[in-house]
Amino acid sequence: MKILKGEFKNRSIIVPGKTRPVALRVKRSLFDILQDVIPESHVLDLFAGSGALGIESVSQGAHHAVFVDSGLSPVKTIRQNVNSLKIAHKTKVICKDALAVVKRFHERGDHFDIIYADPPYYQGLTRKTLHTLEAYDILTPRGFVVVTCFYKDIFDSQFTHFQEISRRSYGQTVIIVYQNRDEKSHISRDI
Repeated sequence: MKILKGEFKNRSIIVPGKTRPVALRVKRSLFDILQDVIPESHVLDLFAGSGALGIESVSQGAHHAVFVDSGLSPVKTIRQNVNSLKIAHKTKVICKDALAVVKRFHERGDHFDIIYADPPYYQGLTRKTLHTLEAYDILTPRGFVVVTCFYKDIFDSQFTHFQEISRRSYGQTVIIVYQNRDEKSHISRDI
């Protein structure tokens, strides 16, 4: 998989086996939407897989990225990718359940500007993730939650801490961008 833009444009990263990587056109669209908010941001990549979303963010100017995955193979792959790009000083890799880590960050008072959530399909994890992020608010005032999900996933669309500002469909994949309700949106709904 190639990095799209920024410092590491066209560099390849490894994708672990049995991982569903974000399709290139979906990834391109996602980063076009967020391009103005990525620089200097603190990023959390939940269900990180290869780390592609967090790595792309660092390539495009994010200050720091935290990767969370419960699988040993994805965590090993993320570490290989981070080390090959020499960005370990800008990252942290955690091998734990993503939802438990969100709770821990909340308890510690950690906050993120961008939270990517790309959970495995067909397991109800999109709904659980959004409810966990609602219950344990770890968004900065200017923060965004970006969910990549299966088009048939069923979950609530109304939340107290964040609101939907963009939704795009790409075949069976849907990208939904939520923004902290404390901030007025500067990302167009029509993007």
